[in-house]
Amino acid sequence: MLELDGKRTITELVYLSRQDWSENGHILN
Repeated sequence: MLELDGKRTITELVYLSRQDWSENGHILN
């Protein structure tokens, strides 16, 4: 898995991003 800044993986970032969007009332796919 690719890593960003050597801390979080792309999957983790995507998951966290979806959580943030969900809280803001936005829908992804």
